[in-house]
Amino acid sequence: STHQQLLNHPIIIIKSVQTDEVIKLSNENFVAKAPAEVITQEKTRLVEFTRAKTQLEDQLAKLADL
Repeated sequence: STHQQLLNHPIIIIKSVQTDEVIKLSNENFVAKAPAEVITQEKTRLVEFTRAKTQLEDQLAKLADL
């Protein structure tokens, strides 16, 4: 349905951003050189994106049940 398509698009974008965040935080050079507050911001962003993706996936599942 249209609602499912509307929810799928941001999920795809969030997954891409999550991957970027994980790669960045897995990079030892980045972690070693970045200020602690930047690392904290990146970790917070990752948590927020994960939460948003979960909420969208939950909404998508509810739509599928209708």
